[in-house]
Amino acid sequence: MNVLRARVRRALREFDLDVELDAEPGRTLVLVGESGAGKTTLLRLIAGLDEPDEGHVEVDGEVWCDAAKPGLRPAHRRDAAYVFQDYALFPHLSVARNVAYGLEGLGLARAEIGRRTGEMLQRLGIETLAGARPAALSGGQQQRVALARALVLEPRVLLLDEPLSALDLPTRRSVRAELRAAIERRAGVTLFVTHSPFEAMAFGERIGVLERGRIVQLGDRDDLLRHPRSRYVAELMGVNFLRGRAVAATADGLAEVHTEHGAVHVLDVAAGEDVFIAVDPRAITLHLEPPSGTAQNVLRGPIVEIAPEPPYGERVRVVLGCEPPLVAEVTAHAVETLGLRPGLEIFASFKASAARTYR
Repeated sequence: MNVLRARVRRALREFDLDVELDAEPGRTLVLVGESGAGKTTLLRLIAGLDEPDEGHVEVDGEVWCDAAKPGLRPAHRRDAAYVFQDYALFPHLSVARNVAYGLEGLGLARAEIGRRTGEMLQRLGIETLAGARPAALSGGQQQRVALARALVLEPRVLLLDEPLSALDLPTRRSVRAELRAAIERRAGVTLFVTHSPFEAMAFGERIGVLERGRIVQLGDRDDLLRHPRSRYVAELMGVNFLRGRAVAATADGLAEVHTEHGAVHVLDVAAGEDVFIAVDPRAITLHLEPPSGTAQNVLRGPIVEIAPEPPYGERVRVVLGCEPPLVAEVTAHAVETLGLRPGLEIFASFKASAARTYR
């Protein structure tokens, strides 16, 4: 089945990378995290470009590396293809020779190399560039060449290191569609790392969130969107996140949950229970005066930041310095009507039913 399994640890400058993961063929595992979280280091360990301090990597039962046996299977003997952030094309070779390079290393017949190279150039729409050198190509064209060079090998493991990060937005959209189609045709394992939540949602059938060298949450898109388990994951997914313990319950089904930043009221939680709480920013209403409605949660604080949402800024995220801190999403018209601005003290409210609780 070509299942990738890894359990590796490596000491880095500011923290230890300590990851255990498995990835299945025909499915894409995306690891998302900020720059410096350890994503590239993990790929390099799997590819054999670095050695772990502890642990092992195996594919379909074959041990590719074992910290107890350094050099067990060096990079050139691993059936893996790595697409680097900076493309890493050979400047002195033509596009066709760059794509064919790995096939030549396998010792295939010249006719087979030509056939597979030509088919891959055509698949990625760069067949007319076959004789060009990398320096004459745009960023999008160079990225297509790098992808073609990896995909033409039909590797058991495809490692993609921020493959779209160096592209401008229009080019990124077109290459994203081509890359997604190419990955969907693969039978092997694909491991894709990115700092972009959008790309994680677009490519990941399973998504792992890497934070300071640890996978803090692993699941499908719906699990991460609906059940974030850390503030970092919640920020990636764009929802408000709290965690705390219910200290009291009332006859009307409300429970008061104490968090590290203050208390909120939710539904159907028993006293003494520890819970996670997620609140959609669109469920939060902003007021200049104390609200008189039925919302069970009313907080007051200054506006810290106002950020228009893409693509046209018709909706706006308003970051509030209340306790607990919240982010509300309102219309641009509401911002103008209420005269919202950084520093303004306002009230934010949301109903207990808008606070989604889970354990």
